[in-house]
Amino acid sequence: MTDDDTNRPWYREPWPWVLIAIPGITILWSIFLILFSMEQHVSMVEDDYYDEGMGINRELSRDIEAANLGLSGRVSFTDGERLDILLESPERRNWERLEVELTHATLGDRDQTTIAQRVGEGRYRARIQPLSDGRWYIDIRNTGNDWRLRGALKTPLEEPLTLQPIREARQQ
Repeated sequence: MTDDDTNRPWYREPWPWVLIAIPGITILWSIFLILFSMEQHVSMVEDDYYDEGMGINRELSRDIEAANLGLSGRVSFTDGERLDILLESPERRNWERLEVELTHATLGDRDQTTIAQRVGEGRYRARIQPLSDGRWYIDIRNTGNDWRLRGALKTPLEEPLTLQPIREARQQ
């Protein structure tokens, strides 16, 4: 060993800097991840999950009303941009318009709401944006929001989807 090696200050050695760099890089990476996560909006997470959960119980009355009316529906897509609905009811009720909500299972920015106009006895038609492949939920209701029919579909839809009131509503 030379006399120069023993008298070198610690900051001239490479190993202390390597050991200091590891936690330093970790801290910088953590700050970056925190800032990045604060800028991102996650549409799948509901802010007030308790109220949303309690809302499920309140909304059951619309399903019960659909069951009391004896409603059922059949939904099909034409050309990917037209939604055809056939509503069946023992009393042949006809509403002028229906509200249709299409909700993507995971991507909230693809959700759609549209109005279906009556085109015949129990038949309704609406224009929609083309649906991407995947799982979707459909919610059909009258404009007074008195009843609703819900269902799940997987696109591309090869045969018409049948909608009926949920089982709990039919039992009451």
